[in-house]
Amino acid sequence: MTKETSGAAKVVAAYDNVMAPTRPRSASWSSDNPSTAIVYMLAWYIFSTTATFINKILIKEHGLSAEALTVCHLALGTCFDAAIFAVPTTSRYKAWHLHPMKLNHVLSMVPLSMMAIAAKILTYWSYSKVPVALTHTCKASTPLFNVVLAFIVYRTMHPLPVYLSLLPIVIGVSLASMSEVQINEFATIGLLCAISSSMFGVMQSMYAKYLLRNGIVADSINLHFYNGILCIVVNMPMLLWNSTEKTMFPTSIPYGLILCCSTCQFISSFAASLLLGKVSELTYSIMSTMKRVVIVLSAIIYFGNAVRLVSVFGMALAMGGVATYQYVKIQAGKKTQVHEL
Repeated sequence: MTKETSGAAKVVAAYDNVMAPTRPRSASWSSDNPSTAIVYMLAWYIFSTTATFINKILIKEHGLSAEALTVCHLALGTCFDAAIFAVPTTSRYKAWHLHPMKLNHVLSMVPLSMMAIAAKILTYWSYSKVPVALTHTCKASTPLFNVVLAFIVYRTMHPLPVYLSLLPIVIGVSLASMSEVQINEFATIGLLCAISSSMFGVMQSMYAKYLLRNGIVADSINLHFYNGILCIVVNMPMLLWNSTEKTMFPTSIPYGLILCCSTCQFISSFAASLLLGKVSELTYSIMSTMKRVVIVLSAIIYFGNAVRLVSVFGMALAMGGVATYQYVKIQAGKKTQVHEL
């Protein structure tokens, strides 16, 4: 074995130690029963888009603070998780079990909770400053942070096509952002919040994979449940501190919208998890890109925001860059056998 081969093997092994492989899939899920995957995909798209729109309405029209909205989502999401765990063991629908956690394992999840809170609140702050379409265009910068942080933390190197695929993402986000800054005095703050949210989202994903890979948390549902509780605890000081500065809740609290939005978010997340088990990583990545496109286009139509031609071009370029990045990265992964599809 040459030194180059040995070095590459060590890099792959180090990467595989912290990056969880693709979830095992039943053959019947994707090949024999495609209709089920389509149902999950539609549920993911519809409920994710609906939750996004209601979040924007709650923040912009009803004056609900980002901190309060985050706590509401977390509390209701945790209740939904508890309901899943409460399904009787004898039931045919019993699929997940609540696993007790040691104190040191719970404490190791605190950084994850802080990252999750930062990602959520920054996204909602962005909603209050810029259109939803622009927020999600900026969040298309996720691949850039994925590559940069993977190199900083794991010293992961990628083939040249992966780096080249980042160029249209950066250019597209820049074009869309500059166009908005020219007509919106608060756009700079909103754009920074959206981009920062993408960075924290990548950090959250990487750390979550680390926790699952090392057996600190049993599975994704247990991770969601415990992380939701910790997120509420982490977010409460900020909520209480900001309550002295401004009103956290509007005079008339739209309980129905909050419940509807939280339910949609939970169903969207749950459907995405089920879909990942039904299709290949490449298919899931393409669906994820298309979901963002659906949200951007739907937001432009629903909210009726004025959009310049340069913004449309920037959005299209960024989304195309994301699709290209996902494709070339997975193709590169096949060659290095880092991920088994």
